[in-house]
Amino acid sequence: MPPDQGATGETPIRVIIEDTVLPGRLWDNATARDLIAQLPLTLTFRDFNSVEKIAQLPRKLSMDGVPAGDDPFPRDIGYYNPSGAPRSM
Repeated sequence: MPPDQGATGETPIRVIIEDTVLPGRLWDNATARDLIAQLPLTLTFRDFNSVEKIAQLPRKLSMDGVPAGDDPFPRDIGYYNPSGAPRSM
């Protein structure tokens, strides 16, 4: 989590995979707000390099005001910008 991003300003979400419910949090930024506007979603995920699970969103998310890159932790929810720069939400 970036040093300026505290627990406030986060939006709780639930990721449901069959009968498993996983809690999550989205930071308060333009990218996360765009994702929230698309919820609820049903996505089909595929394995990527035995490390990540990826899916295509119905439409691109805003990248306004988010950093050019990130170093995500395991279990982070992220968005890979079509221009090639990974971004965390």
